[in-house]
Amino acid sequence: LPPSALAGSEFAVGDAAKIVMGPLADTFITAMGLFSLMAIVNLQVMAAPRVVFAMARDGEAPPFFAAVAKGGTPRRALILVAGASLIFAATGSYEAIVRIYSPWTIGAILMVCLSAIALRLREPSLARPYKMPLFPLPAIAATLVQTALLAIAVIDDPLDGVWSFVVALGPLPLYWLFRKRWRAEAGIAKTEA
Repeated sequence: LPPSALAGSEFAVGDAAKIVMGPLADTFITAMGLFSLMAIVNLQVMAAPRVVFAMARDGEAPPFFAAVAKGGTPRRALILVAGASLIFAATGSYEAIVRIYSPWTIGAILMVCLSAIALRLREPSLARPYKMPLFPLPAIAATLVQTALLAIAVIDDPLDGVWSFVVALGPLPLYWLFRKRWRAEAGIAKTEA
């Protein structure tokens, strides 16, 4: 696409596909979108409940969610994640959910980058399956990119940026209030940092 057409397009990938594929472009783009959506939903259904389960097992979430079914599925955590997803889906349009979820996701990746730096500095002799070449430069570069993306997302849409922070940080008071009890119930004796 020429720059003028690219700048005026609401869906540049679709417009480019129409030039290359002709009338089949809409069907192709829709099929690819559905395939991508199925993969994302599958990932969320498989991963998110297991994160809740692992947190509960480690005393970082209510121990109630540390139970698994006979086949190994963390059903209680799955029901929690599915329920939360339904609540989000009922609150607005798909676009609104994505606008709220995007800064949250970028923020989570930013926290992973910062955690990687902190852990490698705090425990340099810890056995690791992966050695980061040129440490800490790649982690610092990723941190800067994620910080820029987060800033752009929040500056571009401040209201949804605020909602993203509310959703991400809203559970923290409950965590701080019940953390010691959850750890005790999980049988974990950790010193408070």
